Amino acid sequence: MSNPERNSNPADLISRYLSGNASDAEVQTLEEWVLAAEENRAEFVAAKKAWVLTGMQGEQTKIDVEGIWQKTQQLLEGEAAVVPLKPKKPRRFWLGIAAGVLILLAVAVGLLWNLNDSGWEELIADQGTSTTELPDGTLIHLNQGSSMRYRIPANGEREVQLFGGALFDVKRAEERPFVIEAGPVRVEVLGTSFYVDARENEPEVQVIVESGKVSVSGGGEEAELQEDDQIVFDKATGALSSLDEADDNYRSLVNNELIFNKTPIEEAVFALNRHFGTNIAIAITDTSDCEIDATYEDQSLDAILLILESTLGIAVDRQNNQILLSGEGCR
Repeated sequence: MSNPERNSNPADLISRYLSGNASDAEVQTLEEWVLAAEENRAEFVAAKKAWVLTGMQGEQTKIDVEGIWQKTQQLLEGEAAVVPLKPKKPRRFWLGIAAGVLILLAVAVGLLWNLNDSGWEELIADQGTSTTELPDGTLIHLNQGSSMRYRIPANGEREVQLFGGALFDVKRAEERPFVIEAGPVRVEVLGTSFYVDARENEPEVQVIVESGKVSVSGGGEEAELQEDDQIVFDKATGALSSLDEADDNYRSLVNNELIFNKTPIEEAVFALNRHFGTNIAIAITDTSDCEIDATYEDQSLDAILLILESTLGIAVDRQNNQILLSGEGCR
């Protein structure tokens, strides 16, 4: 993150939190990280135990162990906001911090070693679209705000765990299926080009095939897709169905071009959120006349929002991590 007050390194954040030196912003960042995934929670608990055992033994410190534990429970259970702890004995306190940092480093190194030892690697696209060529020659364009883990052994099944959206151009290998776990949906191919949108906050998982054949399964159903097929998996019902209208803007992560041809604002906002990794919400009373007929090439989100604001006669408000489009209707 660009804000220096919100350090995003988990090991750093845990150390600063347990030592009582975390700012309010860092505590909030740590809370979001811990609650984001079960493995994050496990890492935090392991680090806390190691810090308590090493940094608080004997009479060398006067740190309130019970207080730290209570705050930790609040963080993990989400019952209350965690506040930074204040040290009472600075001289002895720093001895505990030093020991805690060493243990956190050891835990972090151990986790990284276990990750690499199992063959899994991680990709994160937090500063824009990320393009990566995997060891087998597969090319992946990862959407902004998305992440994935992959394991590509010399022989056998190639595996990917996707969190968000990505366009895959899979290197063909008859004996080595390429399998993607995208939330509740499993996608299996031998060699093809296709897009998967598995954003956690979306009600559906979307699979779009550019070329070749793709097998998609989820909720006990299975479908075979061919070139130009587009399918969605409804997370609520567990049903697979064809996409009602063709969606070609998924390629914007490669060509940075969004094309809207009298597109309803709901569909346009979906494409914008997917492309920019944002959270744009609609609070327009009547959207019946809210259509977008334009092409945006190499445009920033701010520029597009300004155009929508002026051409549609709506208001654009930024509230925390959300962008709200509001108004009575569109002109």
